[in-house]
Amino acid sequence: MFDNITIFYKDAEMHINHFNAGIVIKLLKKRIAEGEVTAQNYAFLANAYCDKNDNKKALKYAFMSKKLDPDYYYADVLLTIIYLNDEKISKAERCLNNLLEKAPDDYYFADFLALEVYKRQNNDGSKQKIIDKYCEKILSYEEDGSNCLFIAKCSAYLWKGKGESISALKQLLKALKADIRYLFDSSCIAILMAILFLYIFELLKVLPSYNLRINLGMIFYPKDERYYELADPIFNDSPPKKLLKYIEKAIKIKPKPLYYMRMADIKSILGCHEEAIEIYKRVLEEDDSFVECYERIAGEYRDIDDFQNALKYINMAILNNQENAELYFAKAMYLSALFKFDEALDLLLNFDKKHPEAENETAYYISYCYSYLEDYNKALLYINKHLLKEKTYNIYKYKMALLLDLKRYEEAIETGKKALEFQENEYIYYKMAICYGRLENFSTALVCINKSILLGGADKYGYYIKSEILSALGQNKEAEKSYTKAVELGYNQDD
Repeated sequence: MFDNITIFYKDAEMHINHFNAGIVIKLLKKRIAEGEVTAQNYAFLANAYCDKNDNKKALKYAFMSKKLDPDYYYADVLLTIIYLNDEKISKAERCLNNLLEKAPDDYYFADFLALEVYKRQNNDGSKQKIIDKYCEKILSYEEDGSNCLFIAKCSAYLWKGKGESISALKQLLKALKADIRYLFDSSCIAILMAILFLYIFELLKVLPSYNLRINLGMIFYPKDERYYELADPIFNDSPPKKLLKYIEKAIKIKPKPLYYMRMADIKSILGCHEEAIEIYKRVLEEDDSFVECYERIAGEYRDIDDFQNALKYINMAILNNQENAELYFAKAMYLSALFKFDEALDLLLNFDKKHPEAENETAYYISYCYSYLEDYNKALLYINKHLLKEKTYNIYKYKMALLLDLKRYEEAIETGKKALEFQENEYIYYKMAICYGRLENFSTALVCINKSILLGGADKYGYYIKSEILSALGQNKEAEKSYTKAVELGYNQDD
């Protein structure tokens, strides 16, 4: 399965490590000087420099390998690893896609790298299905003694989470039994530490704090990397100001672009959106490969209601990642905020044609645009498609409003009842009161509007609708009181 290089061991690319990398480099350079100028020799030279943490030279020799043989997919393996090490995730993903196109289907090292790339992109959970797919694929392979497969299976078990530490530990023990020299592999050491700590905590039936897990799991890692992980706003529930102190410490030790990006993320959480924008822009000025900054800058402009600039930067994000559906959805929302509903709709419909598999993903946004264009029938058609994907309170609430606009009152009431199964809310009862009123079922309408007011819908519209219902029931004194209350709260007949 793997290309061989007879330096020290069979399948030596899996055994080049921090301890023998210097010797490997000397031997390979000697071979190349003697005329053995091959893609393999340059690739394994890049591999050795990777293990010496010299990514600049590793990148140089990986490209030399690709130049000699563009189809030599192990060069794409190394480029993916190098870019992952540099946290250039977008470039790593491009190299991964090249690798997946060239490598055999059973090349599980490619699956392992795919797992690592998408794990890094999973901040919002959008890549979870892809990650799960690669986990299952890795775990389905029959063992053949390969170090890579042992490590990949360990990683997959660890990613699956609670209760899988024993399975991961068994995989690691198999690797060490096959060859004790795996113990000197940095990947094995990191996985062993993670497994041991996870197993101990599972055994004690305690859930350690995030800070403790990081400090124990990364005990042999550089301090700046530990501080960077401790500053993770997704997983660490410490106050944002504390996270900011962690990332400032990491930057003081080693000012990496990725660290500055995390600082900007935290600044955003603290509401310092202008500062976050400036930090993201500085990262791009220093290294334009961090294209994920474009989307984040767009989001920051959105948060300060500057949709013109949000649109500018989301367009730049799309130029660098044309297959990301979420970017098109964001652009459609920015266009909508600028009242460009026709453009937003055209964008989503064109995307839908090119990516029919994403139809249920785009359906909500298409419906949203149609509703603003007052084409409620088409809006309803697409929200029904979205309901095939997910059923939530907000979706049923939105569908109810569409049905009310279409004067389909009985259907609106039934949809409202489905929304109430998720949560009781004054808005739903308010709309149900209107529907029952239009159906002249005023007694039930009164019950609904009273519930709405009780739950917090005691505004001018709530009391006005109540006055209308009471008047229809002939309770004129009570109707007058409700109307007076509505006026006191700011209602007038022009509303």
